[in-house]
Amino acid sequence: MFDDYAELVDLKETADVLAYAEDWPELYDEEQLAKNEVPIYSATYVEDMETASKIKNCKNFITNIMYHDALAHKTDELMKRLFELRDDTLD
Repeated sequence: MFDDYAELVDLKETADVLAYAEDWPELYDEEQLAKNEVPIYSATYVEDMETASKIKNCKNFITNIMYHDALAHKTDELMKRLFELRDDTLD
């Protein structure tokens, strides 16, 4: 991919370093997430439900239609769904 797009060529070496790194620290503390007391309203992909289920007080709008750029490109639709979660009106 990095050879196929001129915009990415300069990032190839860095991407390779990241891709082959094996010394990543834990990205989050599952024990702490299980104790969460703050309400969370999340747009969650079906594939990410296992992770989301570990967070206490997390309500999920489960979607495989909106992508990672939904906040930028489907702001109104996404925020409507998240507010429906907050208000407990989302089916």
